Parts: sequence; structure tokens; C-alpha cells
Amino acid sequence: MNGKRAAIAILGAEVAMAASFALAGIAGLSGHAQADTGTINLSEIHRIDLYPVCAEEDGSGSELPCIWTNDGNAWLTFADHSLLIVDDTVTS
Repeated sequence: MNGKRAAIAILGAEVAMAASFALAGIAGLSGHAQADTGTINLSEIHRIDLYPVCAEEDGSGSELPCIWTNDGNAWLTFADHSLLIVDDTVTS
């Protein structure tokens, strides 16, 4: 595995672990991506530019995790759930 692929794999593991902690205690997740399963702060996603864009809203046909948008919202999609990305980097 070259250095870039290793870095992407490590980043993916970090985001997956952060998402798992964020979702701890939330019940009722199905096997299909759900738009209302939780949130993740943009500051917790270290290199959002490394994630592919989802081909479909549920992530099918894409390398997971992937990013998709709808109605001005961005989502981080995994095989079994999606997280709304909250831009906590914006200051008023």
C-alpha cells in the first residue's frame, strides 16, 4: 500500500471511529442509509476533500464513506447510515 492510500485508509478509520462514537446510543439504524441518523462537525472531518462524491444518495455505486448533498446540506454516508455535516467552522 503506497503512502497516499495508507493515509486515506487511516483517515477513513478515524472518521468511522468518530462517527461510531457520535452515534453511540442512537437506536433504530437500518441497513439503508438514513438522512436523519445524526450529525458530525466539519472540524471532525480532517480532510473532507479526500472523500469521493456519492453516485447515489444511499452511497450505492460509490466507494464508502462518501459525501453527498441535497437542499444545501452535505452528508457523510456510510454503508448503514448517513451523518449530516454541520459546519462548526463558521463564525458570526
